Amino acid sequence: MIELYPNLFVGDDNDAQEVLHKEGWFIVHACKEPYHRKALGYAGRGAPKNHPEYLIAKRENRLILNLVDAPKPEFIPNEIMFEAVKAVAENIIEKKVLVHCNQGKSRSPTIALLYLLKHTDIFDTSALNHVLSQFKALYPSYEPAGGVSGFVEDNWREYISMKGQITGIPIYRFEPAKSERIESLYDGKLYISDPGKFNDPFDIQLSIRDLSYRSSFEKEKLKAALLALFKNYQSEKAHWLFNDNMLDKLDLWLNGGFATENGVINCIKSHLKTFGVQCFSSSYEIPLSWAHYASGHSGFCIEYDLRKIDFAATNGHEFSMYNVAYNSLLPEVCLSEVLFAPHQAIKKLLATKTIDWAYE
Repeated sequence: MIELYPNLFVGDDNDAQEVLHKEGWFIVHACKEPYHRKALGYAGRGAPKNHPEYLIAKRENRLILNLVDAPKPEFIPNEIMFEAVKAVAENIIEKKVLVHCNQGKSRSPTIALLYLLKHTDIFDTSALNHVLSQFKALYPSYEPAGGVSGFVEDNWREYISMKGQITGIPIYRFEPAKSERIESLYDGKLYISDPGKFNDPFDIQLSIRDLSYRSSFEKEKLKAALLALFKNYQSEKAHWLFNDNMLDKLDLWLNGGFATENGVINCIKSHLKTFGVQCFSSSYEIPLSWAHYASGHSGFCIEYDLRKIDFAATNGHEFSMYNVAYNSLLPEVCLSEVLFAPHQAIKKLLATKTIDWAYE
C-alpha cells in the first residue's frame, strides 16, 4: 500500500483486509471478485444485469465496483470510474481512502490517476506520456491491462476538463425573502448567522461540566497532565475553541491561582457565543424548511457546490464544517474532553441537536 497523495492510498487485496475494519478509512473495492460478488450474493458467472447494484454497490464506508480487467476499453463503464473518483473526492478530507484491486497494479491505480487528474495539478498534462511517466514515478507498480490502459487513453483529457465544473457535493441554503441576501450573493459573500438568534434555543448550548469523577483517574493527576500539556502553550497556534481569556483562566486554575474550573467553563461558553454559524441542508425538497427559513415558502433556496478538498485547502483555521448529530437527549460534554481533545469536543458543541430538528 502506497500513499500517492495526502490520505489517498493504493493497494491490493491484502491491504484491503488490513484496513477493512479500522475506523477512519473509506475503501473503494475496484474488483468484482470477491467483494462485489459477496455484496450482492450471486453465484453464477456474473450479477443479474437488472439488479439495481449491478455496477456499483454502496455499503458503510465502502464503494464496491463490478470491475474486471477487461481486454477492451469499451467494456470499462465510465459510470464506474466516475463514481469511484467521486467517492474518493467526497471522503478524502475526513478519512483515509484506500483504492484497491486484486493485485494493485491496474484498476485501482488507474482510479487514483483519474482522481489526481481531475482534482489536482500535480502533473504536467501536456501529453499522456508525460502524465504516465510522472504517475509511475509515484506508483512504480502501475501496469494497466489492455482495457484499462485504453480507457485512460480515451478519457484522460475528459477528466482534466472536469476541473472547474460543478463536481462537488450539492448542499442547500434556505433564504428569507430579503434583498440583502440577494446582495450578498452578488458580492460573492456568505451570510453568517448569530446562533443566539436561531429558532432552536438549545443550539450551541450543551452543558459543559467536570465529569472526571466518572473516570478512574484522580483529579489531581488529570490537572497535572493538563499542566504539562499546556505548559508553554502558544495562543497564536491554539485550537480555535480556545482564546486568550480562557487560556489565562486555565493557567490560574491549574497553578492554584484565584480561578475555578467553572470559571474556565464559563470562558469557553462565552467564546462559543462569538462564533458565526451557517446551516445547510442536503436537500431542497423539505417543506418545513421552506416554511421556517424561506419566509413561508416565499423566499428562495441556493444550491452550493461543496468541494471538500478545496474548502480544507483554502479556509485555513477560520472555518470548519460538521455534520449535525441528532439525539433524543442532548449530551453533556466533559471539561476534560474539551481540554484534551478540542477537535472532537467542538463537533458536539457546535453540531448536536435534538431529534425534533432532524427534518432539516
